[in-house]
Amino acid sequence: MLCRFVVGDQIMKRLLTFAAGFFLSHQAAQATTFSLVADETPEHPAVILIKGQFTIEDKNKDVGSFTTIAVNRKKPAIVFLDSPGGTSWTGMQLGRIIRRHGFTTAVADDTQCTSACALAWLGGNERFMGANARIGFHAAKSNDKPEINGAANAVIGAYLYELGITDTRAIVYVTKAPPESMTWLTMTDAITYGIAAKSFSLVQDQWVWARPALDSRLPRKYVGPAGGSVSAGDSKRDSGQAPILFSIKNGETLLLRNHTSHSNCAPIFETIQGIDILEGPPELSLKAEPTMVNASTTSGECPRQVPGVKVMVTATHVTEQKEATLIYRVRYQTKSGPWQNTGRFRMLMFPETKAASE
Repeated sequence: MLCRFVVGDQIMKRLLTFAAGFFLSHQAAQATTFSLVADETPEHPAVILIKGQFTIEDKNKDVGSFTTIAVNRKKPAIVFLDSPGGTSWTGMQLGRIIRRHGFTTAVADDTQCTSACALAWLGGNERFMGANARIGFHAAKSNDKPEINGAANAVIGAYLYELGITDTRAIVYVTKAPPESMTWLTMTDAITYGIAAKSFSLVQDQWVWARPALDSRLPRKYVGPAGGSVSAGDSKRDSGQAPILFSIKNGETLLLRNHTSHSNCAPIFETIQGIDILEGPPELSLKAEPTMVNASTTSGECPRQVPGVKVMVTATHVTEQKEATLIYRVRYQTKSGPWQNTGRFRMLMFPETKAASE
C-alpha cells in the first residue's frame, strides 16, 4: 500500500521515466479520435469528444491532438469520453490538460470509460457521470504481464494527489483492482471516497443543447430521446428507459425534470392537472409548476421554448444516507386533450450537506 506521496519535480520525473515503459495499452483497438463536435457559443461551452483506445504508439500524437483543440478554446469546454482506456501515461496527460484549462468531463449514459480513460475523466474541474455510465479503475500492470506495477501505481497516486484527491482511501480505491479486473465507480463510492462527481443524463432538459452535437457520434441509446419534451402522440416516451441517478440532501428543493407537449415545435400544452407519486420514499415530496421548456424534434432543437411543467423535488426528515426508486406521473391538459408523462429516478438521499473534497 502506498502510504506517502512525494511529488517534488525531480522525484516525479524519475518516477515517470521509470514507469512510462509499463503504461502500455491492454488490447488492440481502434485508435483514439479527438473531435471538436460543437464550438462554444455565448450560452454554452464547446463540446469535445474523445473516443477509442489510448495506444503506446500514438501517445505523443494523442496528447498533441488534444492540446491543439484545448488551447484554441475561449472558455472552458465539456469533454465527453467514450474509451476502454489503454496507456495510463496518455490518460494522465490528458487529465492534466483538462484540469489546466478548467474543462468539465462527462461520461454519458451506457458509455464506457475505463482504465486510462477514467484517469483522464478525473482531471475534470467538474465531473459528470450518467446513471448507467461505466467508469472503471484498476491497478497498472508491467508491460503485457499480469503483475501489478508498484512504481506505476505510485505515479497514479501522485497524479491523484496533484488533482486534489488526497484521501488515501480514494487512492487505494482507484488502484486496488488487479489489472485483469475492474472497480466500477458508483455515485455512493464517489461520495464516500471524496471523488467529486455529479449525476446527469442527456435526456434532461438542461443538457438538450448538447444532444445534436453527440447524436451522430454516440450510439443512439447513449443519447436517448428528446430531453424533457414529448411530441403529440408519443405516449410511451419513458417506457424502457433506465432510471436517472439523482442525488439530494436533506432540506433541498431541486429541479427534477421538465415536461411539455408540442406538435413540431408548435405548443399544445395548456394547464397542469396534478402530479402523483407512484413509488417513492416518504422523505421525498413533489410539486408541479408551470415553466418554459426547451423542446426538440427528430430534426433538431426547436427555435424557441414552449410552455410546460417543471417537477420539483424536496427532501425532508432524511436521517441517514439511503437509496430509493422514485416513480411519478404528471398530468396536464393539452389542446388535443388530457395528457400524462411518467418519470423514473434512482434517488440518493443524504442527511446533511457535506462538501466532498476533491
